[in-house]
Amino acid sequence: MGILERKEREKAKRRELIKKCAKELILENTAAQVSMADIAEKAELSKATLYLYFVNKEALFLEIFNESTVNFTNRVCSRLKPSMSCIDTLKIIWGSYKELFGESEDIMVIFSISNYIEPNIPFLQIEEDSGMSKNTSGIFYSMISDAIKKGIDEAIFDPTINPQTVGKTLIVLFSSIVNSAAKLPKTARKSQFILGEMENTFKIILRGIAKEGADPLYFSFLK
Repeated sequence: MGILERKEREKAKRRELIKKCAKELILENTAAQVSMADIAEKAELSKATLYLYFVNKEALFLEIFNESTVNFTNRVCSRLKPSMSCIDTLKIIWGSYKELFGESEDIMVIFSISNYIEPNIPFLQIEEDSGMSKNTSGIFYSMISDAIKKGIDEAIFDPTINPQTVGKTLIVLFSSIVNSAAKLPKTARKSQFILGEMENTFKIILRGIAKEGADPLYFSFLK
């Protein structure tokens, strides 16, 4: 390995270390409470070194936000197929959301950063010109709306409902639950409780829009 290649690898490794430390601090507190000095101390680097990689805290947080969103999108999209039924699609979406929440807690990082970057804008309405990629709520909104439309075509859901309205309602409710939790210190969060609240919300909405006579076993994937 040449000297230049080794230096580039070392720079990439240090950049990832900085982001990892920033995410851990955000999870322990909130994005608003984390400073570049905190991140430098945790990464065992000088503040000057941090600024060689990121011009400010906002740039660092935006990169974390966008990467987390892209990783989630890729995870879900790789599992979905156009031939899937409405219920199978909803299973994939819900399962992926639970994984994101339960395995990595990236969803908490995403919401905490959005609260810091755009505190006065509802999460679903964040525009791309803010520097953020299409956010997780927007992705879920599109996926759920499309799945609900497919469910109407498959005679599972009431044909009089509006898929976009249902999708937005679910995302607003989900966002409210997670957003409230993201503002709390990590020690005050109860992941399983939050997931349970979202699951109950999902179940109530889906059963509420079911076509009369639809088999309740369709929604058995929501335990």
